[in-house]
Amino acid sequence: MKYFTFHVDDSGAIEDVDYKKINGQYIAVCKMYDDVEFNKLNDILHSINEYILNEKALKILKESKTIQFDLRKAKVLRKEKLLGFLKKNKPYEYFHLTFPDEYAIECYNWIDFEE
Repeated sequence: MKYFTFHVDDSGAIEDVDYKKINGQYIAVCKMYDDVEFNKLNDILHSINEYILNEKALKILKESKTIQFDLRKAKVLRKEKLLGFLKKNKPYEYFHLTFPDEYAIECYNWIDFEE
């Protein structure tokens, strides 16, 4: 069997995640670092506990064989220059992907740890 991995570059990193109820749905509101080194809008944004992906990355994931996942909308806020030194949070539409524990645990059975 052939396996693939995602390599997430931390040049696009999430500093803080908050969950807000908008139109009856909980949405992850992700604030990016306000630092040139870590605020690029990559296809997959680096986060400790979340997978935050754009539509391009989501399409690739959906076309791949993977364990079941839960998907919700996410809003990414990135500080961008408005005028000179003034900055404003600009929102971007992303997706918040999670792998429920009952499906993620089964992955360990696929790995040959002796190899």
